[in-house]
Amino acid sequence: MKNPMTDTISRLAIANSLAHWRYSLSTILIMGIGLLSIWMFRGYMLKVGDLYRDHFTVRSMFGEILIEPENADNDDKIGGITGNQQQSLQTFFAQDADSIEAVVRFLKVDGQITFGAENSLFDGLAYDITSGEKIRSEKWSWNAVAGRPLKAPGEIVLGRAMARLLACEFDSEHYLEPSDNGHAYIAKERPFTCGSNEGQVSVVTDKGQIRSQSMKVVGLMDVGFRDLDRTWMMMDIQDGQLLLKTNELSWISLKARGSSVKLLDDVRVYLAEHRLPLVATPWDKHRYTDLYRRTMGLLRVFEVFVLSILSGIVGISVFNLMSKIVSERRREIGLLRSVGFNSRKILRLFLTESIFTSILGLSIGAAASLGFANVANRLGILYKAGILSEPVPFAINPELSLFVSTALILGGVSIIASLTAVRKALRKTVIECLM
Repeated sequence: MKNPMTDTISRLAIANSLAHWRYSLSTILIMGIGLLSIWMFRGYMLKVGDLYRDHFTVRSMFGEILIEPENADNDDKIGGITGNQQQSLQTFFAQDADSIEAVVRFLKVDGQITFGAENSLFDGLAYDITSGEKIRSEKWSWNAVAGRPLKAPGEIVLGRAMARLLACEFDSEHYLEPSDNGHAYIAKERPFTCGSNEGQVSVVTDKGQIRSQSMKVVGLMDVGFRDLDRTWMMMDIQDGQLLLKTNELSWISLKARGSSVKLLDDVRVYLAEHRLPLVATPWDKHRYTDLYRRTMGLLRVFEVFVLSILSGIVGISVFNLMSKIVSERRREIGLLRSVGFNSRKILRLFLTESIFTSILGLSIGAAASLGFANVANRLGILYKAGILSEPVPFAINPELSLFVSTALILGGVSIIASLTAVRKALRKTVIECLM
């Protein structure tokens, strides 16, 4: 059964909000703008984090877990995971196939590449082409800005900046375009030339032998980081092992089909039970992702700093505005008391008004935020982002949990400010309120 007094207070609250439309509009605007600014900034920072995470786990094919020798910090050692250890790991991969989506083998390769009179030192990787494409998924399966991705042994892909050093000719335009799951390259083979496109790749084995192989450059890629892009080369795992005359691997990357935490525990248990001198590390704890950790740590400090300032400004503005609105309606409070409204009913009235205007303001702010994010994500605006070698898309990820927490905080501040000011007015006598 409905309470008549509740209906009366609700109707009176709405009527008061309309009667004092200037005050209501001010509250709605500040609530909406506050939500928009905080939500949009946080959404942008989330997207930046997704961008860096996507680069390491997907584009760089780190997956979620890296398995490597215990002495892997020794960069002078070629390979590390022996043939017998690989066979043992294959047994585990077969047993746990339901938990593993992809397994990619990697071998670090460095040496010199020569195109006629042009030559350059390189640092690169040999990897399983098919499995690597599986980790990169449909979004980044095409990772070439010119030519095409690797498809078979005997082929290499160079970093774009390295290709310039070798006097390769290609269009320097960027080919990122919006897709269903973010921005990716247009899957189109674009022309380039590196002399005859046949390069001589030379390496030094761990026994001091110099080995060379003629390989065809089939594509150019953007590695993601400027310094790395100047020396980068990728090839098939067979070519890497043949050049270095080894069957060892530098590391193995795993992509989990379900929980990566459970898979990591299973791998570690298996390594311990079989006494394999290998370690399994989550991708974001690996030494190769130290740059990611330092970058994200800096971004978090910056984010907390800016969000603290935004929240403080918006919170103080809401509090001051609501206090001012209630204070200027002191005579109205006195009039209500004179016609029989007790303190509890007056508090309920102003509480209802505050909730009504807050909901309206937050709804407008949410609609504006979603609209702005949708437009920004569709425009495909590219900008330079720090150490990244290529422009990245400006995008916003409007997180629902942040909206809820921000809305609750702003709504709570508005209600507290309103009730505080009303309680202050209720301490005065009716005559003092009417004066």
